[in-house]
Amino acid sequence: LRSLDPSVLAGIKSSLVTLNLANTDLPISETRDAVSQLDKLEVLCLGGNGIRDESMDIVADIIKTCPCLTRIDMRYNDIGPIGAKVLSRAIVENEKARIGREAANGSVGLTVLHLEGNKIGDEGCQYLASALSTRCAGR
Repeated sequence: LRSLDPSVLAGIKSSLVTLNLANTDLPISETRDAVSQLDKLEVLCLGGNGIRDESMDIVADIIKTCPCLTRIDMRYNDIGPIGAKVLSRAIVENEKARIGREAANGSVGLTVLHLEGNKIGDEGCQYLASALSTRCAGR
């Protein structure tokens, strides 16, 4: 897959709950543009796409703009501790926004995050653990 035209998803945006873009090498900016239209998206698979720390701001945007997102698979990318830090901030922001939406739509928030095969190390794990403990404390 070399590109993803957001208009392709426009007709199914209200019913699409899972989008698997694993191993497509699709530019993450195109993924963001397409996913931003999917207001019911629950599962997003981005594994094996060479996502690096420098692209994690875009992934963070995706997390922040998908109100129903419960699972993200980013296995086997090139995410390091800096990317994990960006991701951890997005998780906290998503949780704060989710709490505000929860009464309206029953959103459970992000519950599954696959990161194996990355290079987040101890430092990245600390960032994520902190974000997840904040998330759990808000429940």
